[in-house]
Amino acid sequence: MVTVRSARPDDQATLRALWADLDGLHAALAAGFFQAGGAGQEGGPVELREGALRGLRPAGDAALLIAEDDGRPLGALYATLQDTPRQKTLRARRRLHVETVVVDAAERRRGVGRALMTAAERWGRGRGAEQVVLTVWQGNGAAADFYRSLGYAAVSQVLAREL
Repeated sequence: MVTVRSARPDDQATLRALWADLDGLHAALAAGFFQAGGAGQEGGPVELREGALRGLRPAGDAALLIAEDDGRPLGALYATLQDTPRQKTLRARRRLHVETVVVDAAERRRGVGRALMTAAERWGRGRGAEQVVLTVWQGNGAAADFYRSLGYAAVSQVLAREL
């Protein structure tokens, strides 16, 4: 049975491995934005996320969650709370921004991602979030399909062109 809990400092090796896989996927999908191999680089993506783990406070504005089955880690989710800046043209809302979701490749399609998202939504709702936002990179059809199956829909599209 998949359960979700807050990450602990002893989860860093698990997180390092999961995030390294995710960084490789992102580098393959969007080489203009991401580079693989961040796990071993000082200041690389994994190290930056590990800094988030060390800085988390239970009542803080970020959540780092671990999904596990009988104590065996299966996936992780990192999310932050964000308040819309006060501007006349914007509706003030608190949003949960899901920044990273990763499930071990061998554990996909077992409900791990769904359990992580459900726990994150519960966490955000309990802190006043009214909406969840996240980004799926072009070409990551499996992730887009997963989020659509949970009821997520596009609200924006980012376009780019090399100069």
